Amino acid sequence: REEERKREAANLAEREGEIERMKSAMWVKDMEVRAAKEKAEVTRRHVEERRTEIRKLKVELAESKAKAEQLQHMLAEKGYSVPFSSHHHAGGEERWEEEDRVRAEMEEEREKREKAEAMCADLRRRLAHAEKEGRAAREQLHIEERGRKEDRERWEKERR
Repeated sequence: REEERKREAANLAEREGEIERMKSAMWVKDMEVRAAKEKAEVTRRHVEERRTEIRKLKVELAESKAKAEQLQHMLAEKGYSVPFSSHHHAGGEERWEEEDRVRAEMEEEREKREKAEAMCADLRRRLAHAEKEGRAAREQLHIEERGRKEDRERWEKERR
């Protein structure tokens, strides 16, 4: 009887030790899940910031294109060739200067547009990467939550 009681006490102590280890493991899992949730939130915010940047750049791009079209129409109205030819039209120095000024403005607008398009493309790549990271973080979070649930169920089962 004494030995049986000792065995039961040892078994009980062992089970209590297991329960404590499980509690500790669950606490660690909780911390991992919390960290994964925070990372997913940060990633979501980054994705939203990228989308906002892309929207702004699209507006800038549309404005740039509109300005370039406006300049082309202005040139066409004044009888200049669009796109510009290498020779100057008759009409004196004034028209040459005007054509040069408008050509420079159009070139500047074209450069702005190309820069905006390049930034859009870069932001799209970064957005895709951030979305991919977000999906991975959510997937990891889901896996960890499922693991935590399984641990809790196993722990509850052990307690009963």
